[in-house]
Amino acid sequence: VENPGKLSLRSDLTVSRAIASSGGLAKGAESGNIILFRRNGNETESIKINLDEIAAGNSEDVTLTPFDIIDVPGKGGRSSKYPPVIQDDNANSTRTEPPLRIID
Repeated sequence: VENPGKLSLRSDLTVSRAIASSGGLAKGAESGNIILFRRNGNETESIKINLDEIAAGNSEDVTLTPFDIIDVPGKGGRSSKYPPVIQDDNANSTRTEPPLRIID
């Protein structure tokens, strides 16, 4: 994405809206090979997202949940099999909602 980073999570934030909020896809981004990492208890689930299929109305635009991480690989790059380890900059702060992180 053009401006990777943390986003505040709204109740209706979807993958496509989160990417748009981050400046859209960067040149050379693999829009059909996006991975959403989602915590599920002690496990992390990997969900493959095809932004082209979402735009065409052929696939659901997944609503994001707290701590979701979106990985948008560049052309020729590989998607991560494992979620990145992200250190919370505000671990001691009183945050009311968990961060959402978009990486590319």
